[in-house]
Amino acid sequence: MVFSRLVSGLVAPVLPPELVRSLEMCHARRVRLLVASAWGTSTQGYTHDEVFRMAGVRTVESTLRVQRVRALQAFMADPVAH
Repeated sequence: MVFSRLVSGLVAPVLPPELVRSLEMCHARRVRLLVASAWGTSTQGYTHDEVFRMAGVRTVESTLRVQRVRALQAFMADPVAH
């Protein structure tokens, strides 16, 4: 029972997929503006992933995934909790 809840917690979305996608697009636009401003040129022709890598920024989805894993690790570290 605990194992199945632990594993399902790794894939359970915190936000509905359409909201994550909307947040990701807004985040990508902002990062593109920052990178273009720093470079003084356009980021046209680069994918969102390339722009995120250039800026040294994580995507929203990867940040949420890391937070979920950390929350599960904190839960599992306390033996009284399970």
